[in-house]
This record gives sequence, C-alpha cells and structure tokens, in this order.
Amino acid sequence: MSKSEVLIREAITADIPATFKIRSATTENAMTEAELAASGITPERAAELLRTDARCWVAEANDRIVGFCIANVNSRSIWALFILPAYEGRGIGRRLLNAAVDWLWRSGADELWLETETNTRAEGFYRHLGWKRGEVELKDGYEEVRYTLKKKPISPSLD
Repeated sequence: MSKSEVLIREAITADIPATFKIRSATTENAMTEAELAASGITPERAAELLRTDARCWVAEANDRIVGFCIANVNSRSIWALFILPAYEGRGIGRRLLNAAVDWLWRSGADELWLETETNTRAEGFYRHLGWKRGEVELKDGYEEVRYTLKKKPISPSLD
C-alpha cells in the first residue's frame, strides 16, 4: 500500500464509532470500550470534543478507517494516536500526527505535549520525531511519561 492509497482527512462525527473500534484493537495500551467509558471516554464525549476543543484526523485505506489522531487546542496536546496493528509501520501514524501538530501550530501553540505509557514502541516513535521525554508519573497502576515538542522558529529570509 502506497502513501497515495491512504487518505488522511479531518474526521466527522460519523467516524467516531470506527475510532473506538481501533482504540480497542491496538496491541499496546489497549482498552476496551467499557474501560474507556469507565474513564469518561465515550462516543458522546468524543462528539462534544470535536464540536468544541478538539479535532480528529482519520486515515482511510480501502474505504476503511485504519487510524486516527486527536489534538486538543485548549490543552495544546495530542490526546490520542492509534493505528490498527495490520497498518502499523507504513507511515500512517506520522502523517496523522503531522496533521494534528500542524493544526496546533496554526492555532497559536508554541509547545505541545502528550503522554504515553513507558517502555512502549510509542516512546521510540515520539523520540524519533523529535519529541523530548519528560517526567514519568504513575497513573492507574502503570507508568506514563510526558513528551513535549517545541515549535521551531522560522529562520529569517536572507533576501
């Protein structure tokens, strides 16, 4: 599958059920829809966030949503980035993350943050993309680490 065969687009409310299926199908940091709901993450809450503080981008391959990324403009954070296991390693996560980061930069953010579980492939992914590892905190029985990304200043033109 080439990059051109994977469409990255902004999500609509009708995409929310697919994002929940992806979220519960991951191999790392997996959570069932019941566990998500117990944490306050429901389709209704996701729809509310998309109407207010957040944007979501989805990756479509063969008319199927295979990944998503959610960014929150008020907290200046990446709230979620998940890809179906069969589609990992194809650059989809990077493309989704770039869409979210670009939106946050255009919205006025100069530093972004996200949290992920320690000792996961996600940690290596974010470090590889230039995110800086921060403090580790114990949350709900597992360790989470905060990563930050600063906006690079635009170099002045030499014209």
